[in-house]
Amino acid sequence: MRRNFISSFPEIDKNNTELKVLNLENNNLNELPNSFVNFDSLQYLNISYNQFKEFPEVLFKLKNLKQLDISHNNLQLTKEELREISEKFQGKVNIQY
Repeated sequence: MRRNFISSFPEIDKNNTELKVLNLENNNLNELPNSFVNFDSLQYLNISYNQFKEFPEVLFKLKNLKQLDISHNNLQLTKEELREISEKFQGKVNIQY
């Protein structure tokens, strides 16, 4: 679903829980719905090159997420937020600007 000019992500039905890899790179997203937590099997997520200014809190609830690329967004993170993200994802997150 990369490079599709997506500006909002639809609500997610609980029946979509088997997805393991999702690439939303290079769209116009700036938030993820709370129902994103229904992707409980998701292991890899790429949301780089979007319009995120804040880290999507719903990602902390994805227990199986092993790798996250949220680089090249407009994130404005405090040192505390960076530490929390690094601890949660154990260094398997790309936050480059």
